[in-house]
Formats: sequence, structure tokens, C-alpha cells
Amino acid sequence: MQSGVGEALPRRDAIVRALASFGHYYWSAEELAGSPGRLRALAEGRWQDALAYFLEGFAYARAGASPHFAPAAARVVRSYPRHRPSRAFPGQVWHQFLADLRAPPSGRGANPKVNPLCPDDGRAITQLIADLRDDDFNLIRYATRMLKDGHAAAVTNELLGVRGLGRKVVAFFLRDVSVAFGLNEEQIGAARYLQPIDTWTRRGARCLASLMGGPAPENDDQAADLLTDAARCAGVGAGDLNVGTWVFGALFARREDVMSRALADPDGLGSFLREQLRRREAELAAIRQALDLVGPRAASGDAGSGAGTHRQPSSSTSSSKRSSPSSS
Repeated sequence: MQSGVGEALPRRDAIVRALASFGHYYWSAEELAGSPGRLRALAEGRWQDALAYFLEGFAYARAGASPHFAPAAARVVRSYPRHRPSRAFPGQVWHQFLADLRAPPSGRGANPKVNPLCPDDGRAITQLIADLRDDDFNLIRYATRMLKDGHAAAVTNELLGVRGLGRKVVAFFLRDVSVAFGLNEEQIGAARYLQPIDTWTRRGARCLASLMGGPAPENDDQAADLLTDAARCAGVGAGDLNVGTWVFGALFARREDVMSRALADPDGLGSFLREQLRRREAELAAIRQALDLVGPRAASGDAGSGAGTHRQPSSSTSSSKRSSPSSS
């Protein structure tokens, strides 16, 4: 091993472990992701709820999709009354989806060519669900079983056969399933299939390559392989590194040049993180001071009696923020 590479390895591993730690923030922030516990509960629950979760958080995450599609699809699927999907299930869901949107039977306005619920040509997600008898029609249970059995490529290709689902969205879903269930990445088979590559993970991969003095990845597959290998060498989960890199870039660095400088070496990353901590402590101090000035009732969340004063985020808001890592 060349001395330069040997010296770079500990520095890279320290940065990789730090990036992976940001994955905990992703899982703890309700508006960014469903908790691992929720995913596990969905895998054991009604298949309608598991499918609705996928529709809300993943299936319509592509750029340009109407914000009305995901909640409408989830409502229709959750209301399906039968214990198992019938032969008419795909068509029924599609027509009810159109009715919910007040779209005509032709599908105009519902983007049928790339809508995962459109059953034309046998490419709807509902048609895939109807075939999952071994998993009680539960999409999360099916994905978990396939990953455990080392069939990451097969489940990826199955989902890519659904209308409107792209590589990033599918990898995003499988990554979350893998992390939520603590699956052994060495047994999954081709862990690159669990690496959604977007603007920030792509930039992170380039930074790690530069730290090692190697060539930058030329495509998304190479970026996925580099992140997977870096995670394995540092002893962290590849899924944690992927989502942690996105959190660090999108929510903290926010600019490519800032990210590049911060990830150049552990000292630079430490300086960046200390500055971030200083700023957030100042922000918290200002918030606490303002709360003290408006009184204890407001500070405790009891102020105001209007119906819209304290509103929980809607499922559509949560879904759009959760889908950010898969956008480019």
C-alpha cells in the first residue's frame, strides 16, 4: 500500500463515521422519514396500509408529480374493503383515484403514462401487490424477505417494472427497509441497489474519492459502489452513510463548495461542525428569550384558541420532505 493512501484511510474512515452518524437525525425527524418502528409495524399489519405508505412517501417522489396524487392514492388504497385484492382491484383503485381527483375516465390530468396506479399494460403497483400471495400482499414484507434472501437485484427489477418508478426511488425505498430491519448488508447481494444517488450523495462520493487521491466516480453506479465500499471499510452501514451524506449536504452544508471544504479532512469537518453548533446554540438562545417574553402559556404551547393555531403536519407534507433524498 502506498504511504499516501495508508495515511488517507484513517482520515476517510473518520469522516465516513461522522457522516453516517447524521443518519440518526433522518430517522428521528418525523417530517423526514417514517421511524424504523413504523416500518416494522406496517410489515406486520394490513397490506393496504403498507401500500399506502409506499404511495405517500415514494411512488410519486419524482420531479413534476402533482402534490395531490400521493395523498389521493393513499386514501383510495386504505379504503379498499376486501381482505385480499380481487382481480378487479387494479381497475377499481385506478377509477376511484380518478374520481378522488375529479379527473375524467380517460385519465387526463392524472398523468397515466407514468402514474404507478394506471393498470394499462400490466404495469401498475396494484398488479404487483395482487401477486404477492406469499407475503400476504404486503409490499414491505415482500421487500424485506427478498433483501434477506440476497435478492436485491431481483426486487429492484420487479419494482422498476412498475410504471413511473425510477432507480432512485426504488433504491430509496429499499434502503429504508434495509436500515429499518437491520438487515445484514453482506447478505443482501449487490448493495449498490440500496444506494439512491442524488445531488448530495453524488457530491459526497466525489469528496471521499478526492480524499483518497483517486478518480471521481463517473456515473451513479460508481458513486454507489464507492459509498458502499467506504462504509464497509469504516465499519458503518452503507444505508446510514447514504442518508447521512444527504442530511449533511442538504441540511447543513447546503452548497457544494462548503461540503467539499468540510469533507477535505477531519480537522476541517470538526471546524465546520463546531461552527454549526455555535450558530444553533445562538438560535436556541434567541428562541428561549423570545418565549420568555411572550409568557409561560405560549412557551408551553397552550397559547391561542384558534382552530389552526397548533396543527400537526399533514401526511402530504411529511411525504414531500421524506422524498427529498431521492430527488436530483
